[in-house]
Amino acid sequence: MDDHRPSSEPRESDLAAVPLDALLEQLFAAQRRLSPEDLSVLRARPDLASAAERAALLAHAACSDSKGTLRVADERLVAWLVESVTKDRFQKARPSLQRIWAGRGAPALSALARKGLERMGDRAARQAKQLDEALAAGNLRWDAHHPSPLAAAVAGQFELAPETAFDRVGHLLSRESAATETGAQLAKDVLFYLAYRAAEASGEPRWVESLRALDGHGRLAISVRQALAAFAAVPVPVPRG
Repeated sequence: MDDHRPSSEPRESDLAAVPLDALLEQLFAAQRRLSPEDLSVLRARPDLASAAERAALLAHAACSDSKGTLRVADERLVAWLVESVTKDRFQKARPSLQRIWAGRGAPALSALARKGLERMGDRAARQAKQLDEALAAGNLRWDAHHPSPLAAAVAGQFELAPETAFDRVGHLLSRESAATETGAQLAKDVLFYLAYRAAEASGEPRWVESLRALDGHGRLAISVRQALAAFAAVPVPVPRG
């Protein structure tokens, strides 16, 4: 027997008119996932015709918690919105793009948001690219007494989102990376930041794990111990009873 009960889930034909907040609610509740055909319907909606309207939807379609974990209504929808506001170079969408790039749990979307931010001239995204290029080129020389020319770029990755900074610069503390002059110099920049701002990074246990793994490294030994001491000095929060 056919079940003729009405569905609370919007059918494809309903997507042209369903309120966007209701659609997001159903997407977040996993009551539906958008197909390419569904996305075509959404693209044609008059209330998503402008970059400002698409940016407003993006701001609600991807959110993150205090640890930087992303919660995404629908990856296909968010990818379209990211590409759209980036193509239009809509600067007011930058906070949403930064949140997606810095977030955890959706690496493809994070990479897409970073690429879009680079195209829009975002400082932190440009600095991240500079770090990648410097590490690949190997053109920095070890200087035990001064920061590298990219110290501000390292700091920028912490300033973007301290809770997820390890995902962007934590690899600089690997022994493999620190084995070269360039890698060691960039690692020293990270260590210097951690030594003075350990409280900002104390919620990420991988920092201490990486520091302990790097302890004893010839060039970086003193900086590593300073950073470890700074983490040890961070007060441990006392749970409220």
